[in-house]
Amino acid sequence: MQAKGCRAFIHPKTITMKHSAYIIFISLVLSACQQTKREAISSYPDSLIEYVDTIYTPPVAVTDTLQRDSIDLTLVPGRWWQPVPGKEEEQQGFHLMKGGKIKGLNMPALIYEKWEIVSDTLMLWSDMVSGEDTTRLIDTLLVRNVNDSVMVLFPHNAAAGYFEIYHREGAKGKKK
Repeated sequence: MQAKGCRAFIHPKTITMKHSAYIIFISLVLSACQQTKREAISSYPDSLIEYVDTIYTPPVAVTDTLQRDSIDLTLVPGRWWQPVPGKEEEQQGFHLMKGGKIKGLNMPALIYEKWEIVSDTLMLWSDMVSGEDTTRLIDTLLVRNVNDSVMVLFPHNAAAGYFEIYHREGAKGKKK
């Protein structure tokens, strides 16, 4: 006989939709809480690794995709000119001399100190003077091409496809 107030059996007709949702939820929680034994690495018995790592991906080798032109470094010294941005009829540039000496050409706010080329990278040390303020700069430029009349430079932080093209003084149609 059943005691008053104690239900040992719930009749199927008295189970509501709310009860069904609770039962399903509790079943899912209990099944999710059960630990499944992972397969241990058998090839490393003395290892501290207990489980197989399923997240690890090997590193991908990073390669330089920029094709480098062969550069004849003996062609770099000289007077190099380019149009002043916004004033195409005017020219500006620099004179790269042997021994790392450099002089700005038609750039009064930029005082060059020295230049150096390492592999295919041209570095220009300078001070930019603006009123009483002076800012130290090091321009880092990849030399993409240089010949008797043209030097093509790619600034270090420039957008892809941007190049600065300089023409050697004395080259056909350039400032003398």
